[in-house]
Amino acid sequence: MNRKFIMGVVGFLVFVFIMEWNAPKKFVWQPTYHHTDEQPFGCAVFDSIMNRSLPNRYSVIDKTLPQILTAKPTQPTTYIVTTSDFQATPIDRKAIAKLLQQGHNIIISAGSFSADSIPNVGNLAIEGNDSFDPRAVRASIEQLTILMDTLSWADQRPYTQRPFYAYRQMISGRVEDYRSKKEQLKQPCDTLLKAWITPAWNEYTLICEAYITDIKASKGHLYLCSVPLFLTNYGILDPQINPIIFRLMSRLGNTRIVRTEGYIPKTELNTETPLVFFLQQPPLRWAIYLTMLGLLLFFVFTAKRRQRAIPLQQQRENKALEFVQLIGTLYYQRHDNADLVRKKCNYFAETLRRTLQIDITAEEEQAEAARIISQHTGIANEEIASTLQSVNAYSANQERVSDKDMRQIINEIDNIIRQI
Repeated sequence: MNRKFIMGVVGFLVFVFIMEWNAPKKFVWQPTYHHTDEQPFGCAVFDSIMNRSLPNRYSVIDKTLPQILTAKPTQPTTYIVTTSDFQATPIDRKAIAKLLQQGHNIIISAGSFSADSIPNVGNLAIEGNDSFDPRAVRASIEQLTILMDTLSWADQRPYTQRPFYAYRQMISGRVEDYRSKKEQLKQPCDTLLKAWITPAWNEYTLICEAYITDIKASKGHLYLCSVPLFLTNYGILDPQINPIIFRLMSRLGNTRIVRTEGYIPKTELNTETPLVFFLQQPPLRWAIYLTMLGLLLFFVFTAKRRQRAIPLQQQRENKALEFVQLIGTLYYQRHDNADLVRKKCNYFAETLRRTLQIDITAEEEQAEAARIISQHTGIANEEIASTLQSVNAYSANQERVSDKDMRQIINEIDNIIRQI
């Protein structure tokens, strides 16, 4: 019963494991930018492809910009900061300025960011967010009104101007330049990716919105990217967005590229699975806990009962030889040949009664018994009759039997028994 129950439980667990393994994973459209997140807006695939495309030049770390500055990097490096909302502290701004002064490049890809108070940069800002509503995209596809925006890459060497297309839901921010005309002329900001859109307040007007910009600051470059969803798994796999990413990376030259996750909220990683759903519901969670506890107790007590130590029993020794030696010694010491011959004769008579169904103790059946024994053994009838007479004579309470007579009668009896 216990074995069948255990096999049933193990089979059920294997079935659940197979169903869970083969169950399709639910897409989570929440941006995490996490190195291990394989969802559309994670960065597991993005980092893998970048690492293969830029061998020995691309890496991912979990440090803030001040921590990077403390490490005192010497080799020219491009640092990519990807997050939903980059609320830079004064310490972060100082670290950005010093890294730029040392000749490093910084790419800030975020839903919102302000570069104000950063020396040699000016009042540049990313305004918007990184929200994405897949239901709006699905509705537009069902209604055959796909909301696609046309993006234009500027005519920057070595690439020529070219249009790209992306879902409007992925473009929810823009780079704003709040500097004065004098500052813009003194320190120009190159617009790498832009789009001409129709504002909501005037459908007959087109305005240009910048999405990726490049400004020379000290010895380095500061890139502002208002479309952080492009630098994700979805973006690197989209045939329209993928060229934009590599055009941006080609502007970085042979510098090392390091993407930092120091500004990603640690709670953004979403691993929505059926088990997580069960654990989020108190009744289901306690049902799982109690089931696991019951199975654990069952296995523990079953194993304890079955694994009890069984005492070893010594194998019994064969005492037959010693017994025979003991009986032989007793008869030898007493030297009672008559009693020994009497017991042998009784054993001989019982053997014939059991095997040949004859009684040699009856005198009237002596001749017939001798004939039957002779037929079965092949011994002469006269020898059998003489032996039977001797057996009956010794059975009739002979007081004394010599050693010679004892050996003779026992040999005759043994010879007949062997021939039967």
